[in-house]
Amino acid sequence: YTLLCFFFNIFLFINIHTMTNSDFLNTSTRHYLTINTASLV
Repeated sequence: YTLLCFFFNIFLFINIHTMTNSDFLNTSTRHYLTINTASLV
């Protein structure tokens, strides 16, 4: 888990809140973050 991945997650997290008009994209990004977070444990 590198620092680059950390900032990439922040970027995606911001995208979740800025692109709420697209439910599909919102769900897809959340799904990615869930998988990425699970891989850290």
